[in-house]
Amino acid sequence: MIALDLMYKVQIRVVFERTCFSELERKDISLEDIRDAVQPLYKSCKEILEIDLNVVDEDNLGLWFFRDIESMGYIYLYSN
Repeated sequence: MIALDLMYKVQIRVVFERTCFSELERKDISLEDIRDAVQPLYKSCKEILEIDLNVVDEDNLGLWFFRDIESMGYIYLYSN
């Protein structure tokens, strides 16, 4: 219903974030666009972008990623 109201320019009493309108217009969303909408996500992404690459290369972050794959009834666990 909201989409139809927007399409026919019917006034509604709903507040949308800027990112919502960008999605409706099929525009790309940048990191700065989500700053006001989702503060924790913005902060986390910003910190990742500002990490010193030398620290990442030295494996000082202590990050480990795992995935499991089920095949023929067996579950295999793979780590990085």
